[in-house]
Amino acid sequence: MPSQLFSHLDLLDTVRSSPVIGEKKLLNTMQPFRHLDLLDNIRSSPVIGEKKLLNTIHHLHFTNGSILVHVSDPKYHEDFLIRCYLDSCTAEEIRCRWPESATPFTENRRPLHLIVEDGLSLVLIAIRVTGFDDQGFSARLPETGYLVGKRRIRRNACRDINVTITQNGFLAQGDLIDFSPLAFRIRLTPNPGTSFIWMNMNDSFTICLRKGEQIIFSGPCRCLRQTGDLSGRELVLAPLHQKIQRYQKQKIRTPRLRLTPAISIHFEHPCFEKPNQRNILDLTFTGFSVEENTDDAVLMPGMVITDLEICQDGMKGVACTAQVIYRQESAKGKIRCGLAILDMDFRAYRHLSHIMVHSGNPPARFPCVMEMDALWKFFFETGFIYPKKYQLIQSSREAFKDTYSRLYREDQDIEAHFTLQENDRVYGHVSIFRAYQRAWMVHHLAARPLHGKRTGLFVLKNILKFFDGLYRYPSIRIDHMMFYFRPENYFPNLFFGG
Repeated sequence: MPSQLFSHLDLLDTVRSSPVIGEKKLLNTMQPFRHLDLLDNIRSSPVIGEKKLLNTIHHLHFTNGSILVHVSDPKYHEDFLIRCYLDSCTAEEIRCRWPESATPFTENRRPLHLIVEDGLSLVLIAIRVTGFDDQGFSARLPETGYLVGKRRIRRNACRDINVTITQNGFLAQGDLIDFSPLAFRIRLTPNPGTSFIWMNMNDSFTICLRKGEQIIFSGPCRCLRQTGDLSGRELVLAPLHQKIQRYQKQKIRTPRLRLTPAISIHFEHPCFEKPNQRNILDLTFTGFSVEENTDDAVLMPGMVITDLEICQDGMKGVACTAQVIYRQESAKGKIRCGLAILDMDFRAYRHLSHIMVHSGNPPARFPCVMEMDALWKFFFETGFIYPKKYQLIQSSREAFKDTYSRLYREDQDIEAHFTLQENDRVYGHVSIFRAYQRAWMVHHLAARPLHGKRTGLFVLKNILKFFDGLYRYPSIRIDHMMFYFRPENYFPNLFFGG
């Protein structure tokens, strides 16, 4: 494909950026079409066969999508592009309807081509009009169409995203028009007392994208190109960095876990509200990485995604807020992206921790519901409830059992417990609970050998990993850790007592 054809998708941006949120809101639907060189290269473009062409048209009709129509006025030597809707379509003929806001058409204005664009490719279809009136037109379809342009990566139309751009005292605000991870387009008006003359296109800009009160991106960008005048402009911007540093680097990197079968993330894109699903390559207590196809990539470094869910087959999803940390090519046609988890509630974190430890070691788990008879038997057999302690609690044993049952079986958000067990037999246990508003206590550490191996250190190792992620999340509210133990016990005193 000739290299100049890549630009044709950008030449249509002014039309594509017109609002298409319902037919009654279609404004400025007709725009001059001054790039007729698009038609000159049609014969050298890849051919789209009849079957694929019809499938494309049928999909547009099924989804109530709009289509661009090239209209020519030979009397005044003018050409226009206008968005229309498909009223009906068969293998031989289609019926297109003008939008309500369109300027009334005269008979000398004739539709010549349909242009189908999906943000990634541009297909040109020559048509023969068979009927024409004030509401629309009918036309016969050809046996072939032409792929006259294709982007490296899909652009998606956006709405309801506010933009603030600053540069050395210059401030302007506007809207996000379309988005891709490599570049996005915005429409701006300058703030009172400032002017577009102040903008230095050779320097970077600081961009902030907001959806309501939520910041979904903030960072430095460079301008690739601009159009407009002093009253308003459109800029195409590209982020400067393909990697950001969200947290300070740790001396010991958290282990990455590859899960089989793979789990996935599900989210609605913050810019264009389209549902997306990606398989997770590796997972930690604090983040994960995913892989995307290059042409359908949607993740941009710095972008914040709320209401993202980490899902495993047959289990409830883990809801969290995440931020894209890096984007890099991993293989031909593939992009690897890393995301850091910014926040989640305690129940979600406990669920994530269970996925992590149970996948790496099946006997290990952070269960939401515990089989209490097995736990009581474990406490007595390991000497955790020793004779002197039992003398203190025996008169209140029913209330004691009821309290534990409510903590261990009712999915509380103030308690978590790690266990090492095979079938119904418990071999290791430790629990944590919220002792104060911003302090959590570790207690009830007990263990016995499993297959001849000591398990105490394994239990402690996992609860410390649990805390390593726990403190990062604002919703969990933790500033301090406390350890409850008997100093006369050698191992707890050695480990906790310093």
